[in-house]
Amino acid sequence: MLESHYFFNNDNYEFFGHGPFVAIGIIGEDSIEPLSTFGAGYMLGWKYDQESNVSWNVGLGYYVNTEATLMRDEYSDGMTTTVQDPEKLTYKKDVGALMLLFSATF
Repeated sequence: MLESHYFFNNDNYEFFGHGPFVAIGIIGEDSIEPLSTFGAGYMLGWKYDQESNVSWNVGLGYYVNTEATLMRDEYSDGMTTTVQDPEKLTYKKDVGALMLLFSATF
């Protein structure tokens, strides 16, 4: 996922930041279309030092996959069937879940 975040200025803690982030999936996997997954949340970041701009970030948020393929309720994994058309066995649905995101700047 590509991620972008914004850290609020915090004059008291120059090596610590926090703020919102957004992320989007750019590569499709397992028949998932590119750009069909996205997320948003809140991130904390720690800088190694002021000169090098090396930072470590961790974010917690929610993501949605708009192209999730699910098996229809009348079928179960490992079940024998004579149905050969995948459209009759599966359906597409938006699926979301919690997201834990790590990023670093070097």
